[in-house]
Amino acid sequence: MKTWDVGFLRANPPDSQRALIILNQPFCPGLLRRLWNSCAWRCCADGGANRLYDLFSAPDFVDCGTSRARSRYLPDLIKGDLDSIREDVRAYYTSLGVPVIKDEDQDSTDLMKCVFEIQKREQSEQSQQEIILLGGLSGRLDQTIHTLSYLHKLHTTRPYVFAVTDDNVAWVLGAVPGPCS
Repeated sequence: MKTWDVGFLRANPPDSQRALIILNQPFCPGLLRRLWNSCAWRCCADGGANRLYDLFSAPDFVDCGTSRARSRYLPDLIKGDLDSIREDVRAYYTSLGVPVIKDEDQDSTDLMKCVFEIQKREQSEQSQQEIILLGGLSGRLDQTIHTLSYLHKLHTTRPYVFAVTDDNVAWVLGAVPGPCS
């Protein structure tokens, strides 16, 4: 029996087996804080870096000082085809040593490219991580459908993948053995 736990929403201490992918959709500062604090590795899928960067102009962060708050939330990686990241955002993160990787593969989305990066890390560490997607369930319908489809695809090879927005948490439940199976 598989147990599902959304404890990552309570901003637990970072779990070394949990990775966060920030997608190019809006999210509130409180949700970012909780997810950021419960994940040990974090990356932005292309335009997700713009969302992360711009969030620190929100009223919730102004009291902390925008640049100081922004510098505490540095992703471990920014990856995608880089058609969405703004040049000022790219320059900021690059200047602070955040790797920005351009992947021109047009047969995969920026989300898929970030998951591939996690898979490469897992192979070298010989472990599998829980993946949390910040975004992917609002905005453009094609992106929402892709997120749901990709969750379903990942479910066949990974134990835990969640998509989280300000209003939703989604994951794919496995088949439950019963009289009809």
